[in-house]
Amino acid sequence: MGIVYRAIATYLIKKAGYNKKTARTGAVTLIQRFGSALNLNIHFHMLFLDGVYVDDASEESHPIFDAAQGLDLRQMSKKQVVSV
Repeated sequence: MGIVYRAIATYLIKKAGYNKKTARTGAVTLIQRFGSALNLNIHFHMLFLDGVYVDDASEESHPIFDAAQGLDLRQMSKKQVVSV
């Protein structure tokens, strides 16, 4: 699950025009154990932000949300996933 998170987070951060040191994204993962017929069907649902939070250098400010433009997770190449 951590590998999937890192791959998608890296993609979002790069699409927003930042790097891992300057921006962060967020996600929530839910584990579903059963299907609709109460059969065992373990799988995950992941909800990601559609952008990143950038920390302003001043101490008094709050992180600023910057939406990533042109997101298409189908464009994630195998190379991007493997490099994470």
